[in-house]
Amino acid sequence: MTGTQTEDFTDAVALVHQHMRTATTGWSIGSFGVIAEFHRDADEVAEVVLRDTGGTVVTGKGAIRIDLKEDATVFPYETPSRNRNRWNQGVNICLPDDEAGHMAGRVGLTEIGPDNDAVRKEDRGAVLFDLGLRLPHVDACVRTRDPDLIKTLRAHGGADMLSFEGPAMTAVIAKSPHRVFLSRLGRVEVYQYIPSQANGLPTPHGPHTHLLPRLAAHQRTHAANVPLPEGWLPCLSMYPANPLSDGLGNTRPFDPDAHDAFQDIVLRFAHADYLHLKRRVIEAVGQGRMINMTDMDRPHRALVRACLRQLRYADWRVSTEEC
Repeated sequence: MTGTQTEDFTDAVALVHQHMRTATTGWSIGSFGVIAEFHRDADEVAEVVLRDTGGTVVTGKGAIRIDLKEDATVFPYETPSRNRNRWNQGVNICLPDDEAGHMAGRVGLTEIGPDNDAVRKEDRGAVLFDLGLRLPHVDACVRTRDPDLIKTLRAHGGADMLSFEGPAMTAVIAKSPHRVFLSRLGRVEVYQYIPSQANGLPTPHGPHTHLLPRLAAHQRTHAANVPLPEGWLPCLSMYPANPLSDGLGNTRPFDPDAHDAFQDIVLRFAHADYLHLKRRVIEAVGQGRMINMTDMDRPHRALVRACLRQLRYADWRVSTEEC
């Protein structure tokens, strides 16, 4: 971002407001292997309320509340997809990696108490339990009024919730309580069931959560491919429409409007080194030169590969071998 802090904050709020009104934009709060996602369909009934620092979106399947802070900073990113003809894109809204961005960081299952800040009035007062995954920037919680589940969770306080064989996590998977993921920039609430291969329950369409112990064990705040300057924590993520895939991840014909819309976000919010690298790639391709990635770190190499894939859809000839 290039303006004053006040100008940057105003622009960040405007960006968030635009995409809270846009059904094709998805959201998440989480970390590598632990994530709560909020999605909605264009024809789905949704209550959208905008406020000075963000607002709320509520559907019958989940909700999101956004409350930006003055020092929130926007970092767009583009990375190569596993599909060699596509790329991923998103926006991380971050806070400094200090007290401003840190959450409780609890270790082991911990009862927090009544959730008086629930987005919907009818959910306020239900009991909130932190799964205690020791994440610096996210409190991954469940919320319930079920007396049997409350009793079980209280009986196993301090349990390691990355162990799916333990009685506490077994009960959570069986009961599918609301999941509530909290950060300093808001919360995502998921009302749908918990997906489980063991129980034959696929990931539901719309809001859902993932807890993948093997990935979560790395204690990473974000995927290694995603460029994020040191000293920042991704406290809220946004996923504008991808020009080559729909909301379910299925391939679709290239949508130039969706591509241009995201490039506008990149031009407005990406930091100077990010924009400089993209320009280097475009210039090299235009001049028929090779791109030397020998001294680049992983996030920068990922950006180069994503950019090369994008140029296939412009007036350039780009060899698939380069991606």
